[in-house]
Amino acid sequence: MNLCKFLLYKDMCPLCLNKLKLVFHSKKRQSIKYEENNILITFPMGSINKNQKSYKVGFSFDPKNNSFFIDFFTERGEKFEIVPLSLLKKFTSFNTNLGAYKFYKVCDYCHNYHYTSNYFNLDLSNHNIGDLTVHTEKFCLFKPWNDEFKSFIMINNYHLNKTTLTVSTSKEINQCTKMLSQDIYDNIFELDLLKFTSKDEMINRLNRLLLFS
Repeated sequence: MNLCKFLLYKDMCPLCLNKLKLVFHSKKRQSIKYEENNILITFPMGSINKNQKSYKVGFSFDPKNNSFFIDFFTERGEKFEIVPLSLLKKFTSFNTNLGAYKFYKVCDYCHNYHYTSNYFNLDLSNHNIGDLTVHTEKFCLFKPWNDEFKSFIMINNYHLNKTTLTVSTSKEINQCTKMLSQDIYDNIFELDLLKFTSKDEMINRLNRLLLFS
């Protein structure tokens, strides 16, 4: 699929109904804007040496055909018409450090949902990222459980047609992201792919699955 179809897969968070935010590679230090029907994503290219200048690199994607081009800017946002060789070398190192890329759409309101594309490399020989897929989709769901909350972290991997379900309990309802980062789990299950329906229906279905597991 092209980038446009990837972005249209979901526009609103299925859990809280707030608008999803596009992210490229990581949520750290980036700006995203639409420019002449392209999506321009700008990263800072900082310098280890404090005495050296910092620059910005802009990745411009055509969402219809998945082509891209790269521009360079000063720290103040002035575009280079002629790019110095030293800056190209700096970008080569920067690109290598970032490694493979992917797109995300995340909910910055509830922080309990996102979906991601497959990984891809920026092929500078043909300036096209190739076909995209919706690779994974993550849902974090909660159910009152005695004096605590039971948390279900459901990750659908559409490449493998599998669902990974992580179940835990906590005193707080907002521990989903923390549990993923800290590896604090009670149970982890590998299942056939589960199709998300609605938040309440999914919680009930997952709870029933646990009763028979």
